[in-house]
Amino acid sequence: MIRRSSLAASLALAVQPCLWPFDQAYAGHEIFHLFTPMIEKGHWGIEFNSGFQTGFPDHGDDAERADVRAAHEVDIHTDVTDFWMAKLALDFEREAGDDYAFTAIASENVFRLDKWTPRFFDAAWFTALSAAIDSEATNSVEFGPVLSLTSGSTALVLNPFFEKTFGQNREDGIAFTYAWRATYTFNEHLSIGIEGYGEVENIGNAPPADEQVHRVGPVLYLGPMHGAPNHPASQHAHGTGVEDQASAHNEEAEWFGEIGVLFGLTDSTADTAVKLNAGVHF
Repeated sequence: MIRRSSLAASLALAVQPCLWPFDQAYAGHEIFHLFTPMIEKGHWGIEFNSGFQTGFPDHGDDAERADVRAAHEVDIHTDVTDFWMAKLALDFEREAGDDYAFTAIASENVFRLDKWTPRFFDAAWFTALSAAIDSEATNSVEFGPVLSLTSGSTALVLNPFFEKTFGQNREDGIAFTYAWRATYTFNEHLSIGIEGYGEVENIGNAPPADEQVHRVGPVLYLGPMHGAPNHPASQHAHGTGVEDQASAHNEEAEWFGEIGVLFGLTDSTADTAVKLNAGVHF
């Protein structure tokens, strides 16, 4: 997550993931990104997130199932208030044997619930609306809690979301999607962690576990990691008396990068996915 720019003011609001290769109707998750409850009014950011996949499962005679080799997301977001982060994103991807195509534009929002949470635990609420651009994509609504637990230099972030498609190519039922990360922060510029992502289509009539999408793998974080225990914005939000440090932090643009390799845990998941996220916040 990130924040700023006047060019962004005209964009306001947020983003959505791309399309899962096994069923174009479900908004997929080839972009690997998490949200945290950390919000501080006045922050802006620009991100470019990418996911690359190899080792796809055998689809048999199902010719309509297309594998997404590469997916990208460009977004701009801002903390409108101390309790509301708004993000606007544009997604595009390349399927096997095809050229790149724009798939969706989305508005994503995080609403912090700080007043009702103790220091070691933070909570927020996520909601997103995605509009399809490609004829094979669909529209979707996604929502759910954003949770984090922090103890010293370690932190756990959870994004358990529900997703409903509508309009063209819609699917019956509600899908459950999740993302989580467990991290250890060495300093403001270096952290390591493990992330996991998954999707269960139509939880009312869920497919067998081996037909679901689940992946996990290590990630290296370079530069300030949003939501890290020692990040000035996190300390300021917790009221630890470092307002001056947080203000100074806001005056300078800070670059960050996330590099990870995620391994498929089921036959229906690509064997390997590479996560490359980068951005600047100020």
